[in-house]
Amino acid sequence: MKQFRWLPAAKARHAIVDEFPFWGDKTTLCGVPVVIDHQPTEREWGWPTCLACQASWRAAEVSV
Repeated sequence: MKQFRWLPAAKARHAIVDEFPFWGDKTTLCGVPVVIDHQPTEREWGWPTCLACQASWRAAEVSV
């Protein structure tokens, strides 16, 4: 079972596969390439949830 982590990136809260190393180039569940290079700020945590990532995450949880 894959574990996912929610992080603010590209002006939304996206889900990424929780893998080592955590920092660096990643691809969100919705396919957006992002670079994780800092701890998210309080303001970034307020960004809206990516609906495509949410749908992909829910599908992955149901299939377990």
